[in-house]
Amino acid sequence: MGLPVNSSMKNVTEPSNEYPFVGLEFDIYRNSRQMVDYPDGGHVGIDINSVNSNIPRPWNSGILEGKVNRAWIRYNSSLKNPNIAFTAYANDTQEQVISSLSYLVDRNKYLPDWVVVIFSASTGGATASHNIASWNITLEVA
Repeated sequence: MGLPVNSSMKNVTEPSNEYPFVGLEFDIYRNSRQMVDYPDGGHVGIDINSVNSNIPRPWNSGILEGKVNRAWIRYNSSLKNPNIAFTAYANDTQEQVISSLSYLVDRNKYLPDWVVVIFSASTGGATASHNIASWNITLEVA
């Protein structure tokens, strides 16, 4: 993903702040090493100062078959709660379903007042087309 990796970090619930970032990960690459509590294959997760997701959710994106997905991100700073809704496909069918995830993230603890939004994509040694048709982020700042 082009993000710095802190290899000494042993616990994703206590992230390092050496290179502070909060990321929303849409992963379609099947890693050769599986981590405990990680879905096998595609997943969506919230990453805090680590490329290891805090709460990965399985994601049957269908991207490799050319299917289009959508995501909605809403962050409420007073509740410290990002809500992410995203589309997936049910059991390798054409039926699109909406999944969601949420995780308490105190933006003030991890990020400065001004941030940069970056879209990053990688597939290891594999290939895939990563396209963003449009995007919009809603922030509720208290």
